[in-house]
Amino acid sequence: MDAALTDKPLCFIHLMKTAGASTRIFLESQFDHATILQAWNPQDFNNISKDKLAQYELFCGHIGRGQLDKFPKGTELFTIIRNPGRRLQSIHAWHRSLDKDYWEKGEMVAEKRNSSVTISKEGRSLSAHRWKLAKELDFFEYVSSNDNSLRSLLNNFTLRQLIGNGTNFSSLDDQDSDNIKGYDTALKILEDCTTVGVQENLTQSLELLCYERNWAAPSELPNIHSTGGKKQITQEEENIIKSRNKIDYEIYNKYSERFQEDYSKLAEEAGGIKNIRQYLNDRHRETVFSRLIEKEELELTANLAWPGIGWGLREFNHNNQYWRWIGQTGSASVLVRLKPNRQYYLKIYFHHINISNKINLSDGISITGNSINMSNLKKGFENNYYVIGGLLEETHLRNDGLTEIAITLSKGMIIEDGSAAVSRILIAPYS
Repeated sequence: MDAALTDKPLCFIHLMKTAGASTRIFLESQFDHATILQAWNPQDFNNISKDKLAQYELFCGHIGRGQLDKFPKGTELFTIIRNPGRRLQSIHAWHRSLDKDYWEKGEMVAEKRNSSVTISKEGRSLSAHRWKLAKELDFFEYVSSNDNSLRSLLNNFTLRQLIGNGTNFSSLDDQDSDNIKGYDTALKILEDCTTVGVQENLTQSLELLCYERNWAAPSELPNIHSTGGKKQITQEEENIIKSRNKIDYEIYNKYSERFQEDYSKLAEEAGGIKNIRQYLNDRHRETVFSRLIEKEELELTANLAWPGIGWGLREFNHNNQYWRWIGQTGSASVLVRLKPNRQYYLKIYFHHINISNKINLSDGISITGNSINMSNLKKGFENNYYVIGGLLEETHLRNDGLTEIAITLSKGMIIEDGSAAVSRILIAPYS
């Protein structure tokens, strides 16, 4: 990772059905790909030595109390909570939406990540039974069920995940916080978190995290494993859910209130809610420029974290080709420090770009204010397109080499889903 982006390691405690998959993909885009460790089963972390774990900077998974001591010293914690009723509704809808083969094949495919996770035979059996019940029971019957396979899901599941206990811990069922084993442990974990986000305010939650870590404002969020619109929970359903999730409601109310307080402080510091994104971008720019090391030449590949503003998510395919989406505005930038008194050229490779004949050749790419039209777009290795443009000496000379290289695409170059992607950026001096 570039020195300008290096910070303390981050552990994302993924609580089930809290937009965790979407959040994880956003987080992965902030780190070098090689420094990311993900495990669906928290026990997988226990099989890795501390020396090996020290090589990573982002840890993601359904992590409980038993794993936290294994991570490198100084690792920051982040998690997202959700209204317990809405979380149960999402679990019910998600299980109902799945095909039976999803479980019987023994794999969970992570959309947009080109990866899969093998589930144990016992896990497949339990999950298949939960799937069967979700198909057979309406939501009220589901949340009222006393089936043992649903026990951990229906009774204080947030607490169970935080302290790392499953279906056999009966003292977690139908209890108040005053006499519950493990409640203090769960609160300690949440208190140790740098940020506790709220699923109902996902973008704002990530803005808070970006503030804590000096990242640029999030430009694009995925929508993974969403089950779409849901009906209003009836009073009868809410009563049974609240009676079985007293601890989870206490946790949710306490930390959703804390979240609102923290976000209000951020808005005040930024001079208003509408200024938060610009404020985050300015802080990121200032932090990066204060740490950047002067480079004679530079190669940025999309498997690395890029210091810059306006970038969307990173993706890759089965050929291990990586690309980084330019955010929905069609403009993004990278921050670099070059040698003053030198002239540089840029070579920018695109992975997704519209090159149809409908585009006027006068439309094109603007790089730090210098327009490059479509006639300069060339076809390179593996059918990737690239452009070459100059970086004027005065651009970086006046800031002691500190340069923000802005890439802005014309509307005609943006592909159908509203974006375009960059796979590599080369910066080298003219010889």
